[in-house]
Amino acid sequence: MCTITTVFEALVGEIDNLDIPPCAEAITEVLALRDRLDAKLTCAVGTFDAAGLWDLDAATSMTAWLRQHGAMTKREAARVTGRAKKLRGLPVSAAAWQAGELSGGQSMPWWPCSSRRWWSSSPSTRQSWCRAWWACR
Repeated sequence: MCTITTVFEALVGEIDNLDIPPCAEAITEVLALRDRLDAKLTCAVGTFDAAGLWDLDAATSMTAWLRQHGAMTKREAARVTGRAKKLRGLPVSAAAWQAGELSGGQSMPWWPCSSRRWWSSSPSTRQSWCRAWWACR
């Protein structure tokens, strides 16, 4: 059992006492900090998933574990799990995201390119996927 709650007490205190001024600079800075925390959390989820530690809580998958323990919707849990799995194979992107050199949104376009389905598809299929992706942005 993981008993490191006290490690995060300082973070809880800082968040509780945080007052974010309603100005662009402050909001931008806090968004960047949240993104770095998301990166670290995503990498931790990936390691947790790869080790199958969700099974210790009788969960059927990482997605199911996140739904129960992270109070996430099925869609959000699947998104986090999928992103974590892809990041495990992209250590440079993971490190850049954690360091704040990339945001989660900036690194997202590269992740579909890491899948077997992407590389095994025809060039015309990949091109249509790219057009669809850019149309949604």
